[in-house]
Amino acid sequence: MEKIKEYITKNKKIVIPVVIIIILLLIGGIYFAVQSNSDHSDSKIESTKQEANKSKGKETTKDLDTYVKGIKDWTIEVGAKNINFLKDFTFDKKVIKDVTVDASKVDLTKEGKYDLTYNIIPIDTTIDKKTVIKTVEVISKEKAQKEADKGNQVITSDNEIKKKSKDNDADSKKEVASNKNNSNTSNPQNTNGNSDNNNNNGGSKPNTDNNSGNSSSNNSKPVKPTKPANPETPVHQHNFNIFVPEKSHIEYGEETYEEQVPKYVKIYWYECNVCHEHFDDEMKAATHCEDVCDSTYSFKKDTVQDGYDTVTKIRPTSTKVVDDPAHYECSCGARK
Repeated sequence: MEKIKEYITKNKKIVIPVVIIIILLLIGGIYFAVQSNSDHSDSKIESTKQEANKSKGKETTKDLDTYVKGIKDWTIEVGAKNINFLKDFTFDKKVIKDVTVDASKVDLTKEGKYDLTYNIIPIDTTIDKKTVIKTVEVISKEKAQKEADKGNQVITSDNEIKKKSKDNDADSKKEVASNKNNSNTSNPQNTNGNSDNNNNNGGSKPNTDNNSGNSSSNNSKPVKPTKPANPETPVHQHNFNIFVPEKSHIEYGEETYEEQVPKYVKIYWYECNVCHEHFDDEMKAATHCEDVCDSTYSFKKDTVQDGYDTVTKIRPTSTKVVDDPAHYECSCGARK
């Protein structure tokens, strides 16, 4: 130890710098190690957040259709016109921004099955929109009438529901009337039967009661069934509970406008290299430098602003055009 102390005492100028360098290297190594671990952990946290947000967005997109009512399959009569595939549509405005429909693949002039695409657009821009595909079946008028008679819903022009045929209604009324006739005519037959039994039970003498019974039975006539009164059609009461969102588009154009822009000019002069006095004429600068400052001069130039110019420019414009304002509708199509 004494030798080491003696060595350090004699060589302070060498030992102290070496010790300082070693300490600095140790501090630098520790700092870079800590910084590397910190960056690695931050990247892991950020990656975890992105995965969580990504999975959350998928889950929310999957459930977007639960906030919409009115998405369904359609059965439509061939040749129907003015079909509104967004009729009877409602959605939660806190979650859904808009619902659009793409019916470009649907041909109402030909029978067949077609794809109808609904696009559900959420308010949260971090969530992808959801596409729901439904089926539109276009059927013939004969088949549409049969389906309507069965009680199935078939859509015709202007979103009207196909009505049952009048023949079916008439047949049902005839069946009710025939059932009533059968019930009314059964009593006279029983009366005749009783009178015949009375004749068989009588002796050689004619039974006056039997004759009276026969006459009464012959004179009785079946009661004609009364036609059931047609039920009065209830007066339709409007119920404006169907919300129809606004339909609009953007029109793009151009407009001109004026703008003031700075105007610049170039200026020139001669300058003494000692006193820096300015001269517009080169001869004056030379005389000054020779007689006064005993020096040389330099040629100078510069660009300075000299007022403003009015320039006409063109810029793009965009205007929102409302095709159909937001409103409420009744199931019959009336709106307010």
